[in-house]
Amino acid sequence: MSQLDFKDKAAIITGADGGLGKDSSLEFAKRGGKIVVNDLSGALDGQGGDEDDDDDDDEPIDDSVWKYNDRDVILYNIALGATTKDLKYVYENDPDFQVIPTFAHLVGFMSPISSSSFVQLLKNFNPMFLLHGEQYLRFNKLPLPTEAEVKSEFYTIQTAPKGKNVVVVTGSSTIDNSTKEELFTTESTFFIRNCQAENKVYRDRRSFATNPWNAPKREPDYQIDVPVSKDLATLYRLTGDRNPLHIDQEFAEGAKFPKPVLHGMGFYGLSAKVLIDKFGMFNEIKARFTGVVFPGETLRVIAWKEGENVIFQSHVVERGTIAINNAAIKLVGDKANL
Repeated sequence: MSQLDFKDKAAIITGADGGLGKDSSLEFAKRGGKIVVNDLSGALDGQGGDEDDDDDDDEPIDDSVWKYNDRDVILYNIALGATTKDLKYVYENDPDFQVIPTFAHLVGFMSPISSSSFVQLLKNFNPMFLLHGEQYLRFNKLPLPTEAEVKSEFYTIQTAPKGKNVVVVTGSSTIDNSTKEELFTTESTFFIRNCQAENKVYRDRRSFATNPWNAPKREPDYQIDVPVSKDLATLYRLTGDRNPLHIDQEFAEGAKFPKPVLHGMGFYGLSAKVLIDKFGMFNEIKARFTGVVFPGETLRVIAWKEGENVIFQSHVVERGTIAINNAAIKLVGDKANL
């Protein structure tokens, strides 16, 4: 059998800091592909799922408990560029102290969904062919608590064959473990090559998550250039993602990059922050990852306000590429700005 060639193909891979995920990243790179990693290696108090077969299609994959406090909140906000000019993001005694809401993804990307979960869903699953393409987040309560113990339930939403490939959508629901109130839900979309699965819907998807959010054919309502610090990836690692792709020159070169790349969730969060600062708080966000950002580059966020929604793209100025596309936020009613 001839070896597949992935020259000039980009892969966004979850779980690449060890085990099968790391092996998959390196193998993909050997075959000419470029690797973009969205994963976190932080620890959770997991409650393992039953590996035996179960006829209950709606049974959660697993659930996990995670504690965080104001120190975690401040660190995350700083990792997204907050400074002393934004005391509400960096000072716990500020009357408006808050967390940038994409913080919620720190829970989602520490999901216990593993290769074994995909093996149960897919025939001929090979983790080397797993690409993470889209992410969606919906809040049921805002603002997020700045200190909490949260519990997340992870589950399969949909499997959809696409020729010789399969699209898998997984989801999560996170509650405040003290009040049992649901805080937010997520959806993650994966594209897996060369495998088979049933065409099956386990749960309904949110319409905001499935909307293509194409950019309007008119001038944007807002545009801002955000300088990305050369040390931002180093700082963002402290939020939990210790993948060497974001700091190790040799590892980055092995993945066919000239230097370490910024975390995908890093420039996603940077985009969300400037949109909040301009338009106000949102309670839904959906984005498709379409490229990479290198520390030291400039992220240009372009936005079109369409009623209660803001469609946006995130471009890399220096290379003329799009890092985030088909993306939007849904503004929170009377808090929305023009």
